[in-house]
Amino acid sequence: MKICFVSTFFTGATLPLIKHLGSKGHMVDAVFLSKEGSTGMETLNFAIPLSGYCLCSIKPDNDMYNYLDKSIRLYAVPYRPFNRHSVRGIISFIKNNIVIYNIYKHIRKHRYDLIYINVTEEWDEILCKLLKALKFKNVVIAYHEVVKSHTTKEEIKRVVKNTACLGFPVVTYSKHTEKTLSRHIPNTDIRVMYFGPFETYKLFDISKRIIQNKYILFIGSISPYKGLSFMVDTLQKYRISPDIKIVIAGSGYDSCLRKVENDSQFITINRYLDDNEFANLVNYAECIVCPYMSGSQSGIPQTAMVFHTPVIATNVGAFPEIIENNKNGFLIQYGDEKGLYNTIIKVLSMDWSDSYTIPEHLNWDSIIDNQFMNL
Repeated sequence: MKICFVSTFFTGATLPLIKHLGSKGHMVDAVFLSKEGSTGMETLNFAIPLSGYCLCSIKPDNDMYNYLDKSIRLYAVPYRPFNRHSVRGIISFIKNNIVIYNIYKHIRKHRYDLIYINVTEEWDEILCKLLKALKFKNVVIAYHEVVKSHTTKEEIKRVVKNTACLGFPVVTYSKHTEKTLSRHIPNTDIRVMYFGPFETYKLFDISKRIIQNKYILFIGSISPYKGLSFMVDTLQKYRISPDIKIVIAGSGYDSCLRKVENDSQFITINRYLDDNEFANLVNYAECIVCPYMSGSQSGIPQTAMVFHTPVIATNVGAFPEIIENNKNGFLIQYGDEKGLYNTIIKVLSMDWSDSYTIPEHLNWDSIIDNQFMNL
């Protein structure tokens, strides 16, 4: 099969899928949209800053080809953030349309059997609508997130509403997200496909530890819906060994950060983390805690799988579909402080080098054979 992926962001999830499709003999191209002037996106770096309107081929000397087969072709193309209510924004909108038309010309030229579009931004919507108007039948659209916010009333994102109605098959990455979308846009043709381990995080040099102590980790963007206050309150009430640090790493804000400012057991890295830092912190952690009060799916468990780092997560969103007790972590109930504390103690006492197991449905070969090929 000849496949083209089009994606803004989400290289950590997309590149492993591309790799394993290629290893099974499929011809795979991928077009990644990244902000104009950028020199990389997530786990993929570019030789020069992105500019212009055309697809820039990522050459086989790129470090990513230490991971990917060189038969896979990668392209990068710039987008321009825009605001429809300003003159500059309108100009950016027009420029993005030119970029999308160039992507369309690439798709038309190469006559792919399948066009897989990760829909996250308005320019993705433009491409989907163009392909629909030109009567393309071989398109699948995928959503990494379908709701506007996890802290307000559940509402579907506009780009999702405007593309789910086009009649193309839709991929979501958890049954939880499938149910959410079905509630708001019934009769949509939805297929569930999971993420496997985000293997490209293994490519970073993590030989030197950032944190020298043993530590428990909360990592990722900080927002109230992620329940950090539940974790902080628990670990200040029920103290674990003083030899174990509690690391909170990521950009954003939650008022509970004030509580740990003068607590020597906590280490706070309250800023954006680059990929090397992210991989390093996940690799050396004794365990990761995801104490979310709500959510859809998360990429944290799939990153942790690469390093066999166990995850303790609340029983919300898609975590029950990803975390299997005693295999790759444990599930707890949000707000159960004693349960969280006891689970952390249990995880710290286990030998994960022998017991850690990636669930079969999250194995990339299984995902391709049993999920992707049924799209």
